[in-house]
Amino acid sequence: ASYLEASDNIEQLAAENAKLKQELDSILRELEGKAPMIIANQREFCEIQKAFNKTCVDLEKVMEENAHLKTELEGTADLRNKCGHLEQENKDLCFQLRAVLAEQLQE
Repeated sequence: ASYLEASDNIEQLAAENAKLKQELDSILRELEGKAPMIIANQREFCEIQKAFNKTCVDLEKVMEENAHLKTELEGTADLRNKCGHLEQENKDLCFQLRAVLAEQLQE
């Protein structure tokens, strides 16, 4: 009985092994069929990654330039304020000069 059981077990294991081998062969054929697509996807991913990295570098440069321009713009705002003060001072001096001239002419 033990020989028959062992023989049956061997047959079952052989059948299971054959079935698993067929499944593995099927999976392998499927992967081999998809290999060109996987390779193409990897290349595309690498290209996209390079483009993304370049875009990040470009963005960093633009942000630095933006900060520089913002600083320059703040400087021009200060100059505009000083210019406005000087214009007002000039108007005030002109008014005072007219008053002095008018006073001198009346004498």
